[in-house]
Amino acid sequence: MKEENDPRKIILVNEKNPMSSWDKVEKISKIISFVGIPLVIALLGMSFNKQQLKETVNKDFVNIAIRILSDPNVRSDRKLRKWATEMVNLTAPIPLPKDVTNKLNKGELFLPQTKAYEGWEAWKQGDFKKAAELHYLAAKAGNRAAQYRMGLHYQRGLYTQTNYVEAVNWHKKAAKQGSSGSMDELSSIFETGGYGITKNLVQANKWIILGIEAAQPVGKSEALIREMKAMILKRNRIESKLSEGEKKKAQLLAGQWSKMIESKQVQ
Repeated sequence: MKEENDPRKIILVNEKNPMSSWDKVEKISKIISFVGIPLVIALLGMSFNKQQLKETVNKDFVNIAIRILSDPNVRSDRKLRKWATEMVNLTAPIPLPKDVTNKLNKGELFLPQTKAYEGWEAWKQGDFKKAAELHYLAAKAGNRAAQYRMGLHYQRGLYTQTNYVEAVNWHKKAAKQGSSGSMDELSSIFETGGYGITKNLVQANKWIILGIEAAQPVGKSEALIREMKAMILKRNRIESKLSEGEKKKAQLLAGQWSKMIESKQVQ
């Protein structure tokens, strides 16, 4: 047998001529590109989603804080106002001056108001024409409080004809933004029916369940506690007229609404 065909010789040659450094670099690079790049992209995506979620949550809480500091009805709840000023200062590029912060905490000062607030002032003075005009403009712009008030305008016939269909329309818009007041009113409308809406106790129960849930995270002011107690009494009254199957259906509908709100699927 010729020397070059000796398998032992081939093995020796391979041992003496290992993979070159460039070959190793090339293979390592391919492995990194195959495994590492998708991993880096996934990690960056997770980081971006977390940051996006954090920004959304912060924005929601800032909006709540601004509403608290703009509402004279929350004047007496200093703990809630203090939380609101801290939230605003935490996210503001330039924190509020100390004297302004102190006045806001004490309820001696309120943040600049919108058309929704001007409408509320007109409402308190009994000028429902002006209130309806201002509330409508603010409601169309997406102001939750104004949407709630527009629901009341149509629900009670204040400078409008009583129209429960329109009232439900506006209250649902506010409910999508978490208005426990509108959920409470929707429950009342479906409990009695009339003015274009068919009485539906299952729907009434659904909305009061949602109203109670929506009111819980907001705070513990005296006004909110009174509102919660009233809604619990209403829920108990409605449920006393329902069968067990109807109660379960109402709970199921409430759960479906909450999930649709979370996924932004409610039209």
